[in-house]
Amino acid sequence: MALTGLEIFKLLPKTNCKKCGMPTWLAFAMQLAQKRAKLDDCPCVSEEAKQALAAAAEPPMRLVTFASPLPQGQDAVEQMARKTMKDNIARGSVNINLQMNRDTDSTSFKVNQEMLDALVEIATTTAMNNHLPQPSLDALMGVRDVIQYVEAEEDEATIKARDGALKKSFTEALDAFKSSRDTEGAAMQDVLTGLLDEIERLVKEADNLAQDLPDLIKKRYMEKVNALLDEKTGIDPDRIAQEVVLLATKADIKEEIDRLYAHIEAGRSHINADGQIGRKLDFLTQEFNREANTLCSKASDIRLTDIGLSLKTTIDQFREQVQNIE
Repeated sequence: MALTGLEIFKLLPKTNCKKCGMPTWLAFAMQLAQKRAKLDDCPCVSEEAKQALAAAAEPPMRLVTFASPLPQGQDAVEQMARKTMKDNIARGSVNINLQMNRDTDSTSFKVNQEMLDALVEIATTTAMNNHLPQPSLDALMGVRDVIQYVEAEEDEATIKARDGALKKSFTEALDAFKSSRDTEGAAMQDVLTGLLDEIERLVKEADNLAQDLPDLIKKRYMEKVNALLDEKTGIDPDRIAQEVVLLATKADIKEEIDRLYAHIEAGRSHINADGQIGRKLDFLTQEFNREANTLCSKASDIRLTDIGLSLKTTIDQFREQVQNIE
């Protein structure tokens, strides 16, 4: 269920850190409600707040939505269908269309004479008072509920046999539905595994590149120093070393790399586990995005920036697939 800006605002820490680029938390909440911002845009949002927001925004579970009202007397079938779907499906929406074909000689129609007489009187009076043509019979008979459908009475044995046939048909349809979901789930597992492999490949590439960052930072720093000073005499080597260490520390992405490796392992563990994993993977995707954003912000080399952007693209593809998982 979509949350309003004020509902989101109540779940945020309200520190007004401005790290998301918004002047206030209320403004940030309004942007979130309009899908113009993401929770990952603000590093101050705690994991508890993220989980609370995700749980509150979870679409309501419509266990069974019938395409058309069930005929009278089918309450037991409807209750059975709802309970069965609740036992087999945790997230999502399922529409059930029940069609019943009756024998032609077991039904009849009758005219609601009282309603028809009232319509005739009203239509005739209105036509005379306004000098209009008299209403036709087919127009009056076409008014809803003038002609009523009458179901033939059924004995207990017939009702029991019919309900049994409906339950059997529903069970067969449910088995086919579950089989289709299992097949789709197996295919989805391969897709998610492939995306995790691509994420891991990019993380390894960033990890290898990060090994050379200190030397690269030192080289660039010395080039700038040499460009500013004609003579290198008098430059304190210890001072240069300190500056290089500070720059290298700011650009260090080892913690982000380690956490990304851990998230990859967690993702594979969830994918291979039984049960409901959709929400867990959804939370994991948020963590992937957090680390990818930090990696891009710390990037001191265009190659690392390119890797970070490719990583974010792959994570977004992973997130889209996770939305289809129970």
